[in-house]
Amino acid sequence: MNDSSYKIEPADIDDYVKLESLFKIANKYSIERSGEPLWTNMEVARNDLRNHVYSGESYIIRDGNRIAATMTISNSDKLWDDNNDSLYLHKLMKNSDIKIPNVGKIFLQFAVDLALSQNRKYLRCDTITTLSRLINYYKRIGFEERGHFIYSSSDRQGVLLEAKVDDVFQALK
Repeated sequence: MNDSSYKIEPADIDDYVKLESLFKIANKYSIERSGEPLWTNMEVARNDLRNHVYSGESYIIRDGNRIAATMTISNSDKLWDDNNDSLYLHKLMKNSDIKIPNVGKIFLQFAVDLALSQNRKYLRCDTITTLSRLINYYKRIGFEERGHFIYSSSDRQGVLLEAKVDDVFQALK
């Protein structure tokens, strides 16, 4: 696949089983790589994933009939006090059997385009504080820390990250 052949589309209900499998692989990969799972309460995380798929907030890149990567982009998030002018990014996962260079950048550009089309000012996300490579990646493209919290499903510390859509647009050029 080359950059021009990537098509991002909403996941549908039939994609859920494949996404759940990708979800388990991503969690296993995280354990192998960092010694820590991305999600510790798998039932809560699977329910979130299912709800995002059913509500049309999960997007995928396909490689034939396989899902190459996914990201959830939603209009609200219970971790933030205000939700009016932001889009929220979650669960970026890729199928390690399918090589897509810069998949994060591809999804972030999609999120920027979606935010601009909806007149949103900010992109927001959260992650566990131990994922320093991911946090640093977000910071390099304009995200700033906006606070810390404890995930209720796992008692792990998380960080809230926010960037102006225009700043991310410029950083991705």
